[in-house]
Amino acid sequence: MPSYRELVARARASITELNPEQVRARLGEMVLIDVRETDEHRQGAIPGCHLLPRGILERDIGTLAPDPDTQIVLYCGGGSRSALAAASLREMG
Repeated sequence: MPSYRELVARARASITELNPEQVRARLGEMVLIDVRETDEHRQGAIPGCHLLPRGILERDIGTLAPDPDTQIVLYCGGGSRSALAAASLREMG
């Protein structure tokens, strides 16, 4: 069974990661989603983002991005949860 670190490494290898400047340049062109928990989001979030915690992302992504061609950027506190979430959404199509 792979470890958490191995799962994150695999996820990162399968997705495209953007730095903050790249995200800033693309604001308005994609759906920006905070996958942190509600209490973390309340402590501060990127203006204009949508809160969709990691635990319900796969279930509710269709409400924010019903078109599978929608460009989506996910973020969290350290990058691991968002990488896992991005890999999961990629699997969903």
